[in-house]
Amino acid sequence: MFRSALLFLVLFITWLALSGHYSIFLLISGVVCAGLSTILTLRMNKIDNLPPEVNFTYRLPLFWIWLAKEVTTSAISVAYHILHPKLPINPIIQTISAQQKTDVGLVTYANSITLTPGTLSTNVNKESIEVHALSKNFIESLTDSEMNLKIAKLEKSQETDS
Repeated sequence: MFRSALLFLVLFITWLALSGHYSIFLLISGVVCAGLSTILTLRMNKIDNLPPEVNFTYRLPLFWIWLAKEVTTSAISVAYHILHPKLPINPIIQTISAQQKTDVGLVTYANSITLTPGTLSTNVNKESIEVHALSKNFIESLTDSEMNLKIAKLEKSQETDS
């Protein structure tokens, strides 16, 4: 019951934060939507099958800062490729290895790839991720494994903090 109440509260607070308007109608709509979503989650029997909570370690904000830097530099590179007179775009799809052991780590890696401009995760399995990239140098920046290693290290810090 506690998890259901917590889910309802998180959904309703998210509704309020994203809405930005606090009229009676919208507050009632938020309660109804959060309530219906909670009821549907209970009916699907998913509330007790939720993954364990992710521990918040000091490495997570450091990873977010590093990822923001990577997104920024990649966005500049994408802009260069698009604005270059010869348009040096040569799309490529390649499979890269993933060192993550958990589903959360693997999803974090795939989402980090997709967040980085010029790359898109297209197929994810336990050992590898298929990536579509704007050109070969975007793939090469992923195969040097810096992002892969950082997420694997973040994943290990989650295990030791549990």
